[in-house]
Amino acid sequence: MAGGDAVSEARGFTRQHLTSLSQDLLHWKSRGVLPKECRFHQLAELVARYSSEEDCYQMAELLVTRCSLEATAGADVPQPPSAQAPPMDLEVTLFDVPSGPVRGTATLFLELKGKAHKLAHAILLTDAPADVTNVTIKMPRRLAEEDVARVAGALMIFSERVREVQA
Repeated sequence: MAGGDAVSEARGFTRQHLTSLSQDLLHWKSRGVLPKECRFHQLAELVARYSSEEDCYQMAELLVTRCSLEATAGADVPQPPSAQAPPMDLEVTLFDVPSGPVRGTATLFLELKGKAHKLAHAILLTDAPADVTNVTIKMPRRLAEEDVARVAGALMIFSERVREVQA
């Protein structure tokens, strides 16, 4: 199945089963584990078709979150045209209680040519100055010339968001 078709199938599945997927996600977040038998595993399998297997559960989580927000915001939420902005998800997690010197993480997922890429990850520190953050950037091996500006723009948005959170 082509990447775009797989994305559409995962979005359709998420919209169709949004209530049970949201319940699964809340269970996972509150208990730290998903039930053995739940739709969230099915969604992760669908997402793995256009994402890496290592990131499919994180990508599924972002998809459920996005569809939940769209559903509660109303059906008339405009989607950005892919020519103007690449499909991307920026997830910032701040821990209620810091884990040692780590107070949270920020992760940027970017969709290019129908495949999701984990492009950047930041570890947010408790006692570091706002300009000191541990950021890892993982570029795709091959990048089309027309996607260079999209990647750069997504990284700039990521950088600004990390600075806001660190301040």
